[in-house]
Amino acid sequence: PVGVDRATLQGVVIADEPLKLPPLEVNIALNQGRIAGFVASAADPERGNLQLKAQQESGSWQLALTAQKLLVPLGLGVDFSDVTMNARLFADRLELAEFGGTLFSGNFRGSGVLNWQGGWQLVAKCYVTRLDASQLVPGWIEHGYAAGEGELSAAARLPSALFGSGVGKGRFILDKGGRLAGIDLDRILHGRGIGHQFRFDSITGDFRIEGKRAEFSDIVIKEKTLSSRGKLSVAADQSVSGRFKIDVHTPSMRLTAGFGV
Repeated sequence: PVGVDRATLQGVVIADEPLKLPPLEVNIALNQGRIAGFVASAADPERGNLQLKAQQESGSWQLALTAQKLLVPLGLGVDFSDVTMNARLFADRLELAEFGGTLFSGNFRGSGVLNWQGGWQLVAKCYVTRLDASQLVPGWIEHGYAAGEGELSAAARLPSALFGSGVGKGRFILDKGGRLAGIDLDRILHGRGIGHQFRFDSITGDFRIEGKRAEFSDIVIKEKTLSSRGKLSVAADQSVSGRFKIDVHTPSMRLTAGFGV
């Protein structure tokens, strides 16, 4: 009999997977009738090229993913670009040794574990640098770049519902200066300024995101002559509420005031 060492599948669709991958072409390498590895690829007109390489090893599969654009369902509703991932697949879990990409013109990196024993659970550690804050929170920051780190956890019975159940929490910082939009602290305090933006030196704070709701606490805004501390809540309908305390320190003035948003 003639042995078959390669096979090709066209138009492969993975049902009920959360990444919404396009139809794939899968080239399979066979060894004595068993799958030894494969390369799955797609050329999507909207998202560009995607390739997933898999190689069987003892007790696991080594995976490597590259994608020009990929909709990662973290509740952000935007594509990651220049995505890379290196992982090891076991019978009961996927160990994400490294994943990364570009998000809001900045860099996104992380690692984690996806487990599917008794349901689906994801735990990951994420880091971001130089995110364009005007894209991340349009209407609130006109200019500025954010960095931070956080943890993402999620649990669900089905993989399609996993990311919708996620909770993200961590800490962020904008430490290279920037401009707030829609608010001018100088005008609130002194009646001066242009009334629709405020230049800051840095902003730091903690965040917690669950579903479409976000909580920002321990926010500290610093500028040469004043500092402000407070918290913000963003509801599912994108309405914002919060409270801030402002402290002004100049050679001729010490003032404390509060305002709500």
